Amino acid sequence: IFFRHSVHDHWSVFSCSSWMSMDSNVTTDRPQNVDASHVEVLAASPTATHGALASAHWPAPRMVAYANVSNRPGYDSCPAHEYCDDPQTLSAKIHLLAELVRKSRHCVAYTGAGISTASGISDYASQGLQSMAVALQPKVRSHFDAGPTLAHRVLTAMYNAGHLKHWVQQNHDGLPQKAGYPQHALNEIHGSWYDPSNPVVKMQGELRPDLFNRLVEWEQRTDLCLAIGTSLAGMNADRMARTPAQKAAEQQDGVIGTVIISLQQTPMDGLASLRIFGPIEEVMALLAEELRLTASVPLDFTAAAGDDVFTIPYGSNGQRLRPDSSPSMHSGPAKCGANSCTNLQHSSQPCSDPGLQSPILQSGHDNPSISLLDLRPESLVRITMGPYTGDEGEVIGKSRQGHYKIRFMHTVKGSWKAPVEHVLGRWMVEEALQGKLDSFPVVSLQQRVDPDAEAKRLANFIKANPPAPRTCLNNP
Repeated sequence: IFFRHSVHDHWSVFSCSSWMSMDSNVTTDRPQNVDASHVEVLAASPTATHGALASAHWPAPRMVAYANVSNRPGYDSCPAHEYCDDPQTLSAKIHLLAELVRKSRHCVAYTGAGISTASGISDYASQGLQSMAVALQPKVRSHFDAGPTLAHRVLTAMYNAGHLKHWVQQNHDGLPQKAGYPQHALNEIHGSWYDPSNPVVKMQGELRPDLFNRLVEWEQRTDLCLAIGTSLAGMNADRMARTPAQKAAEQQDGVIGTVIISLQQTPMDGLASLRIFGPIEEVMALLAEELRLTASVPLDFTAAAGDDVFTIPYGSNGQRLRPDSSPSMHSGPAKCGANSCTNLQHSSQPCSDPGLQSPILQSGHDNPSISLLDLRPESLVRITMGPYTGDEGEVIGKSRQGHYKIRFMHTVKGSWKAPVEHVLGRWMVEEALQGKLDSFPVVSLQQRVDPDAEAKRLANFIKANPPAPRTCLNNP
């Protein structure tokens, strides 16, 4: 029996605690092909059941869905049975989890497909007959229509409150960004449906080097990893959860370890500092209440207005330009003040900083500090990084969710090319406008902007992004 509970305002989650009133000897309600002799209480060590920091006296979680297959065949997997902690144990674990989150200085989320099933996007691991993850999964017209789950919104609220510092996302669905989580603090290590430079990585494929380097950096920095909805079946990226768990087991100073949250067992349970069995939506709702957080409000990108032509501080290679290049956006010679160079149109005293004498209102290709990004239909763009570096495409419009659709020509086999449609998330443009991304996935190949409109756009960009004051060498 699955109950729908109102937890906080308009939050609704499903609880698995109803099994407590069931007689474990009654098997007539099981499907006929389920083995009635299976164990209904998780048989594992106290650490694998509750975690190294938990009480060994807590009761073991109970099985709520039986499976006669493993969750990730061919990998380091476990049976796809699903388990839930009883309500009292779950409450105690959430209280402990909140304490660990507050204590952490470098908390990172490492999420798998299980965090997105409540949005309508299926996962591979939920193989159980009467699987809770499948039972709670809504229907969506398209994966692009899926909205962020409560778990995505709570993690976003944790980031906004300073509890969460980084997020490594194995999924490709863009749900963290739809919940309002910033792209620059997210590592989509296995690819993205919303980034043409970061296509989905095949199971035996190679990770993008810059994303892998960032993964390794946070692997070493993390003191607490929240592994949520992932089977931890031996992927390279699983090091994000394994390393802090091993450091905690070795009692390294300042390392709290790894918390694993899912319905199913994982091969890493024996290393967990805290192990929570239950529906992710319920666990994260309870954690939000314990931390006194309100889940973020999903973003609406269909309301974005404008002419789809943007001025961004990125070069022709897609890399963010250095802050010290911004003075080249000044118009005319600069006048020296007492302590800084101010942007005045006329001056009889030239500044000794030659970078401040560059003319403004040049085209984006001539001015090294800015680029014009034209995403109107029929505009041409080029991918700046990743496996499709250099491939060109044409903007064909926007999706009904408000994101940009671009048709690229990719080499499919030998020298043969075929058209492939990609989506560019609107949130990437929003963050590029603020210079928050290290790189931008595409650059425009042509400019279809008249000089007067371009001049106005660049002037507005400078007004909204004034350069830092600079000291002139010929000040008194």
